[in-house]
Amino acid sequence: MIRARRAGIAAACLLLSACGPPQFLQSEQRAARAYQSDRMPVALRRYARLVKTIPGNPLFWARLGNCEALLNDTGAAARAYTRALSLRPDLVMVRYNLARVRLEEAYLTLSGLGKLPGREAQLGARARTLRQAVRTLLVGRRHPEGDGRTGAPGSSPRADTALSRKTSP
Repeated sequence: MIRARRAGIAAACLLLSACGPPQFLQSEQRAARAYQSDRMPVALRRYARLVKTIPGNPLFWARLGNCEALLNDTGAAARAYTRALSLRPDLVMVRYNLARVRLEEAYLTLSGLGKLPGREAQLGARARTLRQAVRTLLVGRRHPEGDGRTGAPGSSPRADTALSRKTSP
């Protein structure tokens, strides 16, 4: 019985290997190539397709979040990072990236509040002070990958969860 099962599994594996990689693996490879060659709009579309096809893969969600962040869509990036963390809470780089996009959102919000006229001028002054504090957190911090990159408002991190941009996923 066990031998028959093993023989069946071996035959199935042989059949799959003869047919080439599954379609989703090819899609994953195309998405990774687009991401690594900095073609973010293309990578975004491909990772969006992948998370619809395989919604339980936290690394696809993390990459989707990275693409969104690099295209300055912090709201969509935060949603993708949150989904990745709901699937796999131990992804420290995703947690870092989520905090980073939330800080960028706070910075932009405080920038708008800092321009309030009239009666709201006190609120505007407080917003400018907070904005400067957030800016201090965003600017000049070492990138977690240790490659010397620094962050600034409007430039999202390129930290890749458990994946490095220098290696394939």
